[in-house]
Formats: sequence, structure tokens, C-alpha cells
Amino acid sequence: MAIIYLKDLVYRLEICLALALCLAASAGCASSAPALDSLPPPLAGKFNLAVVASGSGEAGDPSEAHRRGVDYVNTLNQTGGAINAVFIGRAPELSDQQRLFNRLGELGYRLVIGTEAGYMDSMQAAAARNPGTVYLTVRGLKSNGGNFGSLDVPLEAAYFIAGLTAGARIEADIVPPPAPTPTPAGSGAPLPPTQPPTASNVQRLVGFIASYVTPEQFRYINAAALGMHITCPECRMDVRFLNAWASKEREKQLAEELFAGGAHVLFVSTLGNGAAEAVNNTRWLILEGLPESCQAMPQCLTSLSWNWGLVYQDLASKVQPGNFRSEFMYTVNSAGIQVAGLMPNEPLSSKVSTIPGNRLDFIRAYLVAFIQAQRKSTSIFSIDTFPDGVRDNRGNIIFAPEKVSGRADQTGLRDQDLQQFPPGADNHPCNPCIYWFAEWIRSELPWAGN
Repeated sequence: MAIIYLKDLVYRLEICLALALCLAASAGCASSAPALDSLPPPLAGKFNLAVVASGSGEAGDPSEAHRRGVDYVNTLNQTGGAINAVFIGRAPELSDQQRLFNRLGELGYRLVIGTEAGYMDSMQAAAARNPGTVYLTVRGLKSNGGNFGSLDVPLEAAYFIAGLTAGARIEADIVPPPAPTPTPAGSGAPLPPTQPPTASNVQRLVGFIASYVTPEQFRYINAAALGMHITCPECRMDVRFLNAWASKEREKQLAEELFAGGAHVLFVSTLGNGAAEAVNNTRWLILEGLPESCQAMPQCLTSLSWNWGLVYQDLASKVQPGNFRSEFMYTVNSAGIQVAGLMPNEPLSSKVSTIPGNRLDFIRAYLVAFIQAQRKSTSIFSIDTFPDGVRDNRGNIIFAPEKVSGRADQTGLRDQDLQQFPPGADNHPCNPCIYWFAEWIRSELPWAGN
């Protein structure tokens, strides 16, 4: 039985819309694709990889992290290294890019990474024509088991760390540290410390604005909620879906709604521009983006990103021997996570430094364990982190220390559970999969189209 995910339906509908727009303005569509005769040639004697993105890769562009990943690989290989990487931007996700991917294979690129899931069909077709090139689609849903597959990174590990931080921030804001008590002139010993006041306007509530109803977004939401629960057991979460990758006005509206409902910290996995306009100086944002996106914003608690250079370097080393077989979803370890203001060997951000030191040590220890690959993202969703197990907000057991009927691994979720809605792909079934909300999330499940 074939599965059609809502995410896939959205892509197909958007492709139809894009083709209709192209028919209305064909010259504009044709000129938006990279010129095939101007593609950078591969370097002789090197392993050549190409990263194709819909954005420009310039500062502030959503594809900037991928362009930085290419720069990272080239920096590592600038003095006699074996790898050459190129970034090819402005390749629209919703256009037929098969000619572009074909040409890269013909030129001699051995590894081609498409950063948009909307490239899936074009890359699959190009892979069939170029068996000597490996094609991988970021956050795709398909694989041929050979030279074409899907790629993802466990950014949910960063969301878990941010959830720990959000819960700790709320508790610190509810009961701030006591101010130093001045010693009156001429007195003897200092006065005894007073009980710190409780900030009655701070609620134990976290908001989350997600993009589409996809397994990826559910991983992030649940990981954030699980982290939040550890540092703030009484905290609850409300979730809203933008149903778009970007919509400034709608995002602002949802942010205002969540803040009005009492959210003290708001996660935003979309662009964040609308939420930035809605936040005030008594609330906090957690954004998905490069560290600079957070540093200049006073109310940005932290931002979450990925060092794609580690992924590209790792993949190049695996593809070079020539025996690489693509997986349904090739997932790297968590070493590339970046959580702004909390990274080891960097000064603590002033936005988190007022969290009690024992909490910060606890959070950073988790972060270091992920960076050093001592923990995997699957361990978040297991009895390793929650010994008593976790239920969803409908009372169903997600994982537990005891046997769960019909469950392949009752003590935790597997990669294929984290990557799919039920029932999963024909050759990669999942149970319980990721279509659930943790018991501390108050929102109802949205329709997932499956």
C-alpha cells in the first residue's frame, strides 16, 4: 500500500500552482533556473560534490546554512584535501530541475545534495540516468536503495536542549534570584535574606508555531515539550500550525494569540519575522536560524541551527569508496547541533546567564553529550531519558519500561518512528511513529492527511 503524506500532497499542489504561474509568465520562470552552461566544472583529481538550493545562500537567506556548509568543507580541504564542494543557488524547488541534476552527474559530480524536499522527483529521475552519482534529498520521502535517497539531520536534539532552556527560563523568571540586601550604615551583621518575590505575571506556558503538519515538525514539537517537562514539570505547551513555510502576518497573528493566552516562551520553526514583531520585553522567543538571527534581538532566548559542513564532509567520506547504498532516510549523529548562547567553550549568553547555575550545568551537559555523539536523538524518546515512560495527551503509551503489545521496541522510538506518520512506508513500517503530542501539550492533533 502506498502512502501519501500531507507534506507530499502540499508539494504536489504547489508544483501545480507553480506550473500554472509559469504558463502565465514563462519568461520569468525560465530565467529563474541556473544556466546549465555556466555550472562550475568539477576539479580534476578531487571528489566533487554539489549542493543545490532554492535560495541564494547569501546572508539572511534561508539557504545560508547550506552555503556555509560548503565553505566549511572547502576550508578543510584547501591545502591538498581530497574534496571539492560547490554551492548552486536559486534553483526553484517547485520547478522541474531534472536537467540541472542530470547535467551535474554528466559533468562528473559524484555526490549531489538537494536541500529542498520538492526536488525529490527530479533527483530520482536524474539518479536513474547517472548511476555513478549519488543523489540525496534533504527531508525527502523516497529512496531507490542505491544511488538515490533521503537525508535528514536530528535537529530535534537542539529542540530538546531548547526545551530544557525554556523550562528553566520560566522557573527563573517566576522566582527570580534575590537582590543583594544592603547593609545599613553602622549596623553589625548583614540582615537575613528575604524570600524572593514570585512574578505573578509569568505563567508556566510555552507556545510553539510550526510550519506544516509533517513528521519533522512533530519531532521538533515533542522534543521541545519533553525537554520543557524535565526543567519545568508543571509547564504546558500550546501548538499552532502556520501551514506555510513563511507568512509574516499570519505568524504575527498566531504569536499574538499565544502570548495573549499566557505563553512566556514561544518556539518558532518558521522564519520568525512576524513573531519578532509580536514579542514584548516580558516574553521570550526561540527561533530556528543561525546564531546571528538571535544575537541582535533582545528577546531571543536562543536560536537553533545545524553545521551542514559536518554532514557534507561525512557523506563525502562514505560515498568516495564507491560502495555507498542510500538509505530510506540517511541520518547523521547529533554532532552538528548549534544552540546559540549555550555552546561549550563559548561565553554564556546574557539571556541565559541568570538561570541558576546548577540548571545551566545540567543543560550544557546534555548539549555536550549530543555534540560528542554520546547521545542520539532517539534517546530523547526512550526510557534512557524518561525511565517511567511517556504517554501522549490522549493517554496512549508512547514508550514504557514494560512490554507494549505489538510494539517492535517498547522502550523507545527508532529512527523510522521519528521520521514517519503511521503506518510508515511499505518496507519501513513504524509503530508508534511520530503522529502524537506529548501529554504536556494541550492542543488537539491536526489532520495529517494519512
